[in-house]
Amino acid sequence: MVVAAGSLGAVAGGVLSLSWRPRRAILVGCALMGLTASTPLLLALAPYTWALVVANFVAGVGIEQAGVAWYSTLNEQIPEDRLARVYAYDDLGSFLALPLAQFAAGPAVLLLGLQATLYAAAALILLATLAMVATPSVRALVPKPAEPLPASEDPVPG
Repeated sequence: MVVAAGSLGAVAGGVLSLSWRPRRAILVGCALMGLTASTPLLLALAPYTWALVVANFVAGVGIEQAGVAWYSTLNEQIPEDRLARVYAYDDLGSFLALPLAQFAAGPAVLLLGLQATLYAAAALILLATLAMVATPSVRALVPKPAEPLPASEDPVPG
C-alpha cells in the first residue's frame, strides 16, 4: 500500500504539472524532493501504515514535480547538440547512486541500528535538499524567454 501510494502520488504530481508551472521550477522541484525524507523519518518515529501511505503519496507528488522540473529545465537550458550526452550522464549517476545507497543500507543497520539508520537517511535527504536549494545557480534559474515561431511563407495551407 505504501509503495502504491507513492506511485499514485506521482500520477497526481504529473496531472498537477499539466497546469502548475512555477517560475523557478527547478528550485521548487529541488525543494519538493525534501518530502521524501518523511518516509524514513516516519518509519523511525511512527511506523503506522496510514501515515506512511499519506507520506509516500505526498512524496510521490514531490518527486514527480521535481522530475518534470528537471527534464523541462534540461530541455530548455542545454543546447540540443549536447542534450543526449547530458541525459546519459544523468542516467549513469542515477543508476550508480541508487544501488550503492541501497547496498549501504544493510551494513548501516548492522553498524548503527535501524532507528539511527532511518534518522541518518532522513537527515541525508534533507541535507542534500538544502544543498540543492542553497546553490545560487539553482535559486536564480528562470525560464529562457520563448522564441517566436518561424513565420510560414504560406500562412493558409492549400
